[in-house]
Amino acid sequence: MNSIRIWQLVYCIFCLYCYSSFAASNEGKLGSYNIDTTAISVSGLSSGGFMAVQMHIIESDTFMGAGVVAGGPYNCAQDSLSTALTACMSSPYMIQVKSLIENAKAQADLGRISSLDHLYNSKLYLFSGKEDSIVKPGVMTKAQEFYEEFVNPANILTQYDIVAEHGFVTMDNGGACNRIYTPTYINDCDYDSAYHLLNHIYGGNLEVPSYSLTAPAPRGTVLAFDQSEFIDTLNPSSIGMDSKGYIFVPDSCAGATESCRLHVSIHGCKQGDSFIGDSYVMQTGYNEVSALNNIIVIYPQASVIPISNPNGCWDFWGYTDSNYAYHNGKQVVAIMNMVKRLTSGSTAMTSSSAPTMITTTPDVVPTDASTIKITEPKTTTKPGSSIEDGVLGSYKADKNAISVSGLSSGGYMAIQMHVAESDNIMGAGAIAGGPYYCARNSLTLATTYCMTMPMGINVATLKSDAQDYVISGAVPDLSNLNNDKVYLYSGTEDTTVLKGVVEKAEEFYLSYVNPSNIKTEYDVASQNGFPTMNKGGLCGFRNTNDINNCGFAAAYHILNHIYGGNLQMPDYESNDLPKGQLLEFSQADFVDSSNPKDIVMDETGLVFVPTSCSSGTTSCRVHVAFHGCKTSDSVAEAFANDAGYNEVAALNNIIILYPRTSVNLITNPQGCWDWWGFTSEYYATANGEQIKAVMRMLDRIVS
Repeated sequence: MNSIRIWQLVYCIFCLYCYSSFAASNEGKLGSYNIDTTAISVSGLSSGGFMAVQMHIIESDTFMGAGVVAGGPYNCAQDSLSTALTACMSSPYMIQVKSLIENAKAQADLGRISSLDHLYNSKLYLFSGKEDSIVKPGVMTKAQEFYEEFVNPANILTQYDIVAEHGFVTMDNGGACNRIYTPTYINDCDYDSAYHLLNHIYGGNLEVPSYSLTAPAPRGTVLAFDQSEFIDTLNPSSIGMDSKGYIFVPDSCAGATESCRLHVSIHGCKQGDSFIGDSYVMQTGYNEVSALNNIIVIYPQASVIPISNPNGCWDFWGYTDSNYAYHNGKQVVAIMNMVKRLTSGSTAMTSSSAPTMITTTPDVVPTDASTIKITEPKTTTKPGSSIEDGVLGSYKADKNAISVSGLSSGGYMAIQMHVAESDNIMGAGAIAGGPYYCARNSLTLATTYCMTMPMGINVATLKSDAQDYVISGAVPDLSNLNNDKVYLYSGTEDTTVLKGVVEKAEEFYLSYVNPSNIKTEYDVASQNGFPTMNKGGLCGFRNTNDINNCGFAAAYHILNHIYGGNLQMPDYESNDLPKGQLLEFSQADFVDSSNPKDIVMDETGLVFVPTSCSSGTTSCRVHVAFHGCKTSDSVAEAFANDAGYNEVAALNNIIILYPRTSVNLITNPQGCWDWWGFTSEYYATANGEQIKAVMRMLDRIVS
């Protein structure tokens, strides 16, 4: 099975299907109504359930209640698709609610979400079917546990006793209650979820619809509206939203005289208009309840982004960007713009007034993170520097003191390079990386066993694979590893690459490396990210640039162990910049085709050269530091600036090379290093395209 197919299958785990029966009319711009702004609520199913939680938490000063059907706790996925597909769906035991609570409090303190104090008086309805096999009931109980930290327990109503499979539960629409009903994922359970959640949110006295087959249609109008004006780019598809949204307006709310409530209903994956028209709008039961109780219901619509969101899900794992769970999340902003229009006080659908837009400019929190400025040699080359016009230079470097390290996919890459080039590399450090050749040329294995299911990793098989490569000449003799230094790190809170995976790397190395040369650190309470002494975000949470402030200088400990244990430690209280230059260079010279994109590498890389190493008189060591996935200019610069390598390197005569990957929308949309075979089947050997490119960079530096 090719890698495209496998990647699509990974995403398809979180799919929903629906059936269309009604074509809405009266399309136009979204209008304004006489809405009670103290009676705005939100609900959703599945990915829409996660989105409803996000909206409720992020904008708790706007939303006074929420209904969640088959969703989970706020920021459950923590910017990770792997976590979304495992912990947040099928493995709730992996969800660390205390960490999520602390993260939410931290984001509120930073102003990225509203004050959590607003939640105390909220009304909350939580539903999970007993037979749900897609989002397990335990995920919903984790959501309840999260909310109980902030919401008055008397205001939380749960329904976990209906024998329903995954889907939206209704009184009489859809298929058999206890089975996944395709194509609609709407379940006929003789239970009206829409009524019960709205009734709880709005005080418990709503009028109940008639469920008679002869009951008249709801008294109101379903209108289609243009969503593009609520997105700052005016291009909904760029953020995974459709050009069309829907709204149900009860007849009683169509004029300006009646004050009405507003509810935002958010569909699940593959339930948007681009998949099934208005079936979710017409079959879930919201309109019937709303028509009787003066509630306007708006149905924003998600759609497909090829590769990153092929199933039209709402963003609860970060496919739009890393701000998805904050005020400035692109989809959050769009929905809030719709709410702002609806509540702005005019009376009908109109084509005249434009909305007051909320922008999605990143929320910048002032820090001292950017301590080293990027210097481009073509414009700011230091006099006498051997790097000129973006070309990587040569230095007086010790060929016997070359080492590697990396984070996550970079951790895997560091271990691959160490094994594949053990006659050139004398030490390695891996943070959240697993054993050599773990994925065995398979994306499926990479995203399962090699991240969250270490019990499936067979180290004996990996050792046999490595030996086969030795016999074929693709990897040097493994006896080269015996005297090497190895440093392995796993954070106790890491939910992306579990500790057991790193322990499998330790098991692999113990077969070849002198045990006294292996140092492990498994006791720091950090999430997936690079732990530093004082840079980055909170230690126990996923952070935008994957840099974690843990009071632990991983870069120092890695380099100190590899290079003998006597390195000078930086003064982390000092604001002085490391003595040296961080230079940008072209990576094209080191790729066979001269086009780095061919092997999913960026056009430029970075190198830090201590002042002591630039003169050509001091013999210096060389270390390669591999970033993790989701590379970008800002992330790459943050890794080079903030991980802490440069501070150590400047004091200890170590040149740090920071090669960079890029994105391939089909094979590598997250910008990871190749540790599962998207460049070629020889990716983990000396013939691997990315390994060859980095080795050529090293050859240049030490020549």
